[in-house]
Amino acid sequence: MTPTATPPQGDTMRTRTTTATVLLLAALTGCSSSEQPKTQEEIAALCAPALKARPEGDTSKPKECEGLTADNYDLLVISTIADGLGISGGTTN
Repeated sequence: MTPTATPPQGDTMRTRTTTATVLLLAALTGCSSSEQPKTQEEIAALCAPALKARPEGDTSKPKECEGLTADNYDLLVISTIADGLGISGGTTN
């Protein structure tokens, strides 16, 4: 039976330190990416107030609206304009 070689103590500590650093960076990356809205609904919830807060005549796309599909952005812009004119989406009798 041959004895198993054990690495010197310094190599084990370096491996543990490297592993801990990699895990910490992975966790931090995961945390920062989870702060970003992921669904169209989440992005729209941030975009709508930004559209309403734009100065009159400003047609630039707010940064809060980045990530919305073109169709969803267009619908939000139209909805914001309709709200400003007092037009509601409900039915009238």
